[in-house]
Amino acid sequence: MASLSESDVYLARFGWHVASSSLAACGLAVVVFACLGGLVLWLALLIGAVGAVVFVVFAGAARGRGVALRVGPEGVTLGGGPLPFGRVHPTHVPWPEVEAVLLWGPAAPAGAGPRYVGVRVRAAAEAPAWPPRAAAPAARVPSRVAAAPPARADLPAGPPRDGAVLGRAIQGWRLDRARLLAAVAAFAPEGVRVVDAS
Repeated sequence: MASLSESDVYLARFGWHVASSSLAACGLAVVVFACLGGLVLWLALLIGAVGAVVFVVFAGAARGRGVALRVGPEGVTLGGGPLPFGRVHPTHVPWPEVEAVLLWGPAAPAGAGPRYVGVRVRAAAEAPAWPPRAAAPAARVPSRVAAAPPARADLPAGPPRDGAVLGRAIQGWRLDRARLLAAVAAFAPEGVRVVDAS
């Protein structure tokens, strides 16, 4: 592992994509409509404020460039969400507690690729409590022997359910499958691999 460098780390960040660009543009269009639409003042202010909030939230989320997925020598970090608020917080799972890296998704047109990425946690580890506590901005899977928790409601139908699974939607960022496979091969302990169930 001495020859591995920071360039071998897989790092995907939230940013501009079709949905965030479209929503930010819609917010801006609503502001323009409120200003030029000939509406009564109170209605123009109300509609303009809604459009401005939509624009600021989605443009800010895209510009924030938060970590969506990181695979490095320490383990796998599943990012929170593109928005700075919400119930999904970043979670770090160290390699000794990773059984497999998972890719899955609902039935989709050919070539659409997986819709979710996640980690199957070993039976000797316990997934963080759900929903995560707001006081802990970056949860970590604690090392202690515990039975695998039941399937969680925050995961869509489709992921392998034979263990504790932590997952995130591939939304607001792009997955580079080749780089992910290379990073897992470079950093993961023997026996940990990427399982594509999509």
